[in-house]
Amino acid sequence: MKNSKWFVMVSIAMLLLSQVFAQSELPISSPAVMRAYALKQVREVHASLYAPSIAQSGYDSREWLGEKPSPELLGEAGKLRLSAQTVDPNEVVMVYVSMTNADGDNLFYGYTETKPIKSADKWVLPESAGAISMRLSEVPVTFEKVVAQASILFRNADGVLVSEDLRFDGRKVFLPQELAGLSGAFVRIQFGDGTSVSYSASTGQALPTTTLGSQIVGSFRDIFSFRDADVSLTVASQGGRGTNPTIEIVRTAGGGLVTFTVSTSEGKKPIGFWLLRPGFKEWTRFETSGGTMAIGNFPIGTTYAVPIWNPVDFADKS
Repeated sequence: MKNSKWFVMVSIAMLLLSQVFAQSELPISSPAVMRAYALKQVREVHASLYAPSIAQSGYDSREWLGEKPSPELLGEAGKLRLSAQTVDPNEVVMVYVSMTNADGDNLFYGYTETKPIKSADKWVLPESAGAISMRLSEVPVTFEKVVAQASILFRNADGVLVSEDLRFDGRKVFLPQELAGLSGAFVRIQFGDGTSVSYSASTGQALPTTTLGSQIVGSFRDIFSFRDADVSLTVASQGGRGTNPTIEIVRTAGGGLVTFTVSTSEGKKPIGFWLLRPGFKEWTRFETSGGTMAIGNFPIGTTYAVPIWNPVDFADKS
């Protein structure tokens, strides 16, 4: 008895493990592969009759344990008994069938739309109503970790790499048949723990990664910094127009003299400067003499300066 219980527990464990797809590949190398993978997961069949005049949809379902080949799956569908009452027998009736996994995820579906016919003074659905061709829906793949994002990346007609989201829920990603075998495309899965993996859409194999890194060597546009030095700057201009700079003066020791020598590339000089000194909230205007300026007892810390120009000589275009 103990051995029997142990065997049952091991069998259940193996079944659960088999439902977690190996992360080394995805079943997307072709539509044929996707269909085979989906067939192995079918555990339930559901069907219903529907028409607007039917007050309550006729419904039936069956479920089982373990895999079944496709003829047996259709045999399970054939055991369903559907019936519903309608007040309008001239109405088109839909017969819908879906095959799902044990979680209720739709794997295959099909439907017909037919009108009842009169036979022996009774309204009945023709045999063609049940002649349903099952087609593949999305294929759910279960991962070992919770999925945070799933997407398919491919190049559009302009050669630009674009991304489209895939449906996911918990540890599952739902793969549409349309992405199977796409050349040059890949599926990217990002997990809740911050890790990610990518798969080739043409082979289903996990793609190797290449580590890239960069050290930031940044710069500010139109900001010029002078540390423990005089200010000497030429402002680019064309036809008296350019970008008025922000000048940053950093002093590590106070009390020294700082001279300002600023001109445009066309030889024009400012008539003054606005200064924002350390600890101050208001800007102070200083006038230049011959286009230059010198300030003694310059404060320690960071001072900001903005040149003031005669509008005839220079105008800010930024």
